[in-house]
Amino acid sequence: WPQARGCFQQRGLGRLSSDCPCSIASPANPASTTGKRVDELLLHFFAVFSHHALPMSRTGPDMVKRRAALLACGILCASGSVAHAHPHVWVSMRSDIVFTDDGLIKGVNLEWVFDDNYTQMALDGLDTDGDGVYSQTELDPLTKENINSLKDYDYFTVMRGGGKKLEIGEVTEFGQIWSNERLSLHFHVPLKAPVDPRKDEFMVKVYDPDFFIAMDYPADDPVSVIGAIPASCKLNVKPVPTDAELEQTRLMLSTKDKDWKPETEEDFGAMFAQPVAIECGA
Repeated sequence: WPQARGCFQQRGLGRLSSDCPCSIASPANPASTTGKRVDELLLHFFAVFSHHALPMSRTGPDMVKRRAALLACGILCASGSVAHAHPHVWVSMRSDIVFTDDGLIKGVNLEWVFDDNYTQMALDGLDTDGDGVYSQTELDPLTKENINSLKDYDYFTVMRGGGKKLEIGEVTEFGQIWSNERLSLHFHVPLKAPVDPRKDEFMVKVYDPDFFIAMDYPADDPVSVIGAIPASCKLNVKPVPTDAELEQTRLMLSTKDKDWKPETEEDFGAMFAQPVAIECGA
């Protein structure tokens, strides 16, 4: 893990650096069985369909920030025609769909609780007064750097209305706390323009498209609603894809050439993300 930490500091937003080794073992995290399952699925997925690999992420000097390690969560390595990707940071997340007083959706609140290994790495050197406690003043530089880095990747949040991707605004409400030996980042992702779920089904997915972060909802109380949800609407936290559904996807992809893209304009990471929808009746 110390070797991985060096890469995280160089790579900024978790994007591949030529100085980083390709063989870094992910930390054990017994609390996240979904992350392990996705890891196994992805190794198989990429071995069979490497020609449908995700596009390489953008890099640049402005992204190379030491403590953007929040998203520096893994290594994407290619050897010959086979690509391997698996998570190196585990996030337990919850979210709120936020409504206006007149029943429109204006954005989502997100809370990400990070695993022990990431927390220890990210906090290194931040206890400037040496009291063993990480105050808001000490955490603020890390928090701002995390949010600034996330901006270029739409905060790993995709909201859709009637199947079409919705434009999101800049995150201005955010914070981070250290509690129970874990870092917890919370922020509000606004829509540029509120949408009416009674006209088109609203759906949101929160995920890392490059599979470097395993982002899982807990079993209990993963998503809630804030504000005036219309009486005809309901929250639906949909299940993650089953093994059978993933197998159908695998078979479908085997018939496509390397230039094929999903009709929904989603990337391949979306296939593994858990959808949250607001569904409204007549």
